[in-house]
This record gives sequence, C-alpha cells and structure tokens, in this order.
Amino acid sequence: MSNHIKVDTAHITAVANRIANYNTAIRSDFSAVENAIKSLGSVWESVASHNAINSFHSIKNAYYDNRYHVVENYVTFLRQ
Repeated sequence: MSNHIKVDTAHITAVANRIANYNTAIRSDFSAVENAIKSLGSVWESVASHNAINSFHSIKNAYYDNRYHVVENYVTFLRQ
C-alpha cells in the first residue's frame, strides 16, 4: 500500500473558480432582491411591510458580507 496522496491541482483550481462564480452570483442575486425590497417599500405602506423590510435588512446585515468574505477566503485558500 502506498502512503501517498495525489492532488490534482488543476481540478482544485477549477473547483475554486466555480465556487467563486457561485459566490459572485449569490451576491448579485442578493443585490437584486435588495433592489426589489426597496421598490416594494416605496409602494407598500403597512406594519407588515415595515416588518418584512426590517427582517430582510436584519438578514442582510447578519450574513451578506460575512458569508461572502468567508467563501472568498476559502477560494483564496484553495487557489494557493
């Protein structure tokens, strides 16, 4: 038996690129949702609208940048 591990660096780089593309797409989609929420907020005035908009912003503030940067750091690690 061999105690060697073979790593296909080209495959890892390709996977890192796919993850980076997904990360960018998620960020872009999140921005599109944010724009839709802003548009909705200008025509929907109620307690429910304020709750929905505030909930969206809570999620955005908690996860948007943090999630993006964690995945970006992982992609950087894979590309090293």
